Amino acid sequence: MLSVTLAEKTKTLNRRRGSYKAKITKLQSFLKDKASNAEQLLLQSKLDKVSEMYSSMEALKIEYYEVVEDEQLPNLELILEEMEDDLEEIKVGLQTLLLNMMIFLKMYLFVILL
Repeated sequence: MLSVTLAEKTKTLNRRRGSYKAKITKLQSFLKDKASNAEQLLLQSKLDKVSEMYSSMEALKIEYYEVVEDEQLPNLELILEEMEDDLEEIKVGLQTLLLNMMIFLKMYLFVILL
């Protein structure tokens, strides 16, 4: 039976964390550069992805707590909290865009029906 060392497990977790960070950066870029022209379904899809990532981040955090030494926890927690804050900002930005889109559509329909 293969036994995974703590160092190997930590390395794997670090790679997963890096993958999440890359996804967060991609979502931030989308929100900054392209979101205003996006369709409602695309925005909702991105919002769903943020929710999935947030759940995955919680699982990642729990796995880290199982293998990381106590002295490494403060730095790790800071990194993970920053990533969670980034996800929260993305979520709020996407929700705001969706809300603005809905308001615009309602106003547009109101004007047409007049």
